[in-house]
Amino acid sequence: MEGGRPTLKSGFKKMVLWKLSDPERQRKKRSRWIKLDKTKNEIREKIWGILEKEEVALFPGARGRIPNFRGAEMAARLLPTLPEWHRALHIKANPDSPQRSVRHLALSSGKTIYMAVPRLRAKKCFIKLDPSKISSQKFHEASSIKGAFRYGLPVHPKEIPQIDTFDGAKPLFLNRGKKRRSVSTLSIPRASDRGVEWVDLIVAGSVAVNRKGSRVGKGGGYSDLEYAIGREFGFVKEDVMIVTTVHPLQIIDEDLPETDHDFRIDYIATPNEITPIHREGGRPKGIIRDHLTEQKASEIPILKEILSSN
Repeated sequence: MEGGRPTLKSGFKKMVLWKLSDPERQRKKRSRWIKLDKTKNEIREKIWGILEKEEVALFPGARGRIPNFRGAEMAARLLPTLPEWHRALHIKANPDSPQRSVRHLALSSGKTIYMAVPRLRAKKCFIKLDPSKISSQKFHEASSIKGAFRYGLPVHPKEIPQIDTFDGAKPLFLNRGKKRRSVSTLSIPRASDRGVEWVDLIVAGSVAVNRKGSRVGKGGGYSDLEYAIGREFGFVKEDVMIVTTVHPLQIIDEDLPETDHDFRIDYIATPNEITPIHREGGRPKGIIRDHLTEQKASEIPILKEILSSN
């Protein structure tokens, strides 16, 4: 104990144990932090271990995954507090368990979802879930991976309309920095009026995040590829709003290792709060060929198509 607060020292910096059931610590908005001199794999292992030790990891478990966590549904319920959520009608979402509540909420809110096919294993690597074509009684089922394949439509990235199809010109998005302006200040039509379906918002899963917007995924690099594919095919804008939902134990105060193919997020949602990120720097313009392993380039159908066309 240190200063009345429990700490953990086995290979970590001292860290405050955050409990969902502790209102005082919730009010103080304590974040977890951990000594990171290390590789992404070491970071993943430590975060997975913390979630297991604190018994906040839920089925199907933490290790090797974007970890499902206690409070995931509560974190999803905070997203409607964002103006960007209300404006967005077309969302690209990851297929992982902790973001199922976000997918359900999106369908219930009338938003079309483009859910990535796990591991991008098909050339039609997104599942389009159109709430107008699904019974509202089936929204919860459709928000699962199995249900998405049952009620959704597999689509090729070229079937998702490009941003520059709007009146022959690309809409203007202001750079997001510390004084970023909301796109609501611009005369950009809502998606329902503009007649095209570029992605308005991206939901990403994370193993670890920090308050600079850096994130670590489960290690496959698929979220980065999904974003890059969107840039390649023109349905994702560099400054698209990206949110992640995590347990507070997944938030750290140290820098995270990053490469040129990583993207940073704009909001972190936990069961108790949403934290805006004043991220710096740009995002990848598309697939970075030099960063692809031979295995990925040969096994992911859409990558083979992109590489063979260039």
